[in-house]
Amino acid sequence: VRRAKEEKRRREKKLRRKQDALKSALKRLKPSIETTSKWEDFESVITQLPEYHDLKDESLAKEVFDKFVVRLSEKAEKKRTSDDDEEEGMIRDDDADAAHHGRRHHGSQQASVYNGAVLKEPGVSNIATFATGT
Repeated sequence: VRRAKEEKRRREKKLRRKQDALKSALKRLKPSIETTSKWEDFESVITQLPEYHDLKDESLAKEVFDKFVVRLSEKAEKKRTSDDDEEEGMIRDDDADAAHHGRRHHGSQQASVYNGAVLKEPGVSNIATFATGT
């Protein structure tokens, strides 16, 4: 019984390694797989990969592909959410400058310049940049 369990674990581990190898090959494909990619669009390319043939199971290969696309979507969503959080930490440069100099902003249009550097996005300054003066 023990020997059978060990053999089963070895087979499962070997299968996971083959799935991981296919996933690694998917990362290197050109054109790249994207969040909107479908198996049918890449099937002819994927079925030519040695990693696909090592797996010897089309349904498992599709499963690896689908999980790969889901993971890409999760990463894209996390990045988008992270970018949104960064934007919440942004303040208008002219408001920050007025606050720094103890005066209120009176609605005049000012150039987006801080310490002589023109900002990439007019009217917006990163708090960390403002606080450090760089």
